[in-house]
Amino acid sequence: MNKPGENGSGTTPARARRFEMRTLLKYRRPDASWHDAVTVNVSRSGLLFETSEDLVPGTPLELTIHFANLLHATAVVVRNAREEEKSLVGARFDALCFFESGLVPPKDS
Repeated sequence: MNKPGENGSGTTPARARRFEMRTLLKYRRPDASWHDAVTVNVSRSGLLFETSEDLVPGTPLELTIHFANLLHATAVVVRNAREEEKSLVGARFDALCFFESGLVPPKDS
């Protein structure tokens, strides 16, 4: 089995193309309340978003992002860079699920 970030040949694959996208998202750590944030960019493998909360790399997250439909995802924080009063958080997607318009993701337990 390949290690994350390897393509089977032992080399690191090219970085996924990022698309600038400013849209609202909500995220939470397991068993925590939802927080608001704003996306900076999105790729097939993850996203970069702005938040006022510092998130430690390795922290699992649950995300909801509003595109044309609603995207519900699980992700893991891979980086956090503090800039003045906000943090830029990079997260790698683990799983993605799209909901049709009008449907909502699971609510808090």
